[in-house]
Amino acid sequence: MTSILNDLKAYKWYQMSWIHEYKELENEYMRLLESLELITLEFDRWNKGDLFRKNNYVTVLQKKQELLLQKESVDIDIKLLKERMDNIVKVYSINNCLENKILILKHVEHKTLRQISEELGYSESYIRNKHAKIRKALNF
Repeated sequence: MTSILNDLKAYKWYQMSWIHEYKELENEYMRLLESLELITLEFDRWNKGDLFRKNNYVTVLQKKQELLLQKESVDIDIKLLKERMDNIVKVYSINNCLENKILILKHVEHKTLRQISEELGYSESYIRNKHAKIRKALNF
C-alpha cells in the first residue's frame, strides 16, 4: 500500500516538473531578446552612426544585409520559443491541481504569494507552505 502511495506522490511531483523546462525556455527567451536588442543597436550604428561614416558604401550595405538576416532569424526563434512556452502553460493549466495553479501564477504570471492566495481563495500561510513544499520537491 505504501509503495502505491509513494508512486502516486512521485507522479504528482513529476507532473509539476514542467516548470523547470519553462524556466529554461524563459531564460533562452530573455537571451534572444537581448541578442535582438544588440543586433538592432549595431544596425543603427551601420545605418546612421559612426560605422556608416567610417566604411565604404559597399561594406555598409553588406553589413546591414547581414544584420537584417540575423534579426529575421532571431525574430523567428523568439516566436517559436514563445509558442513553446505558451503551449507548456496551456497543457499544464488543464491539470487543475492546486500545485500547478500556484506554479503558473508564481513563475509564469510572476504574482506574489499574497496575490495568489487572494486569487485562489486560500490563506496566505497555506499558500506559502504549499509553495515551500513544491520548491523543496522540485529542488529549486
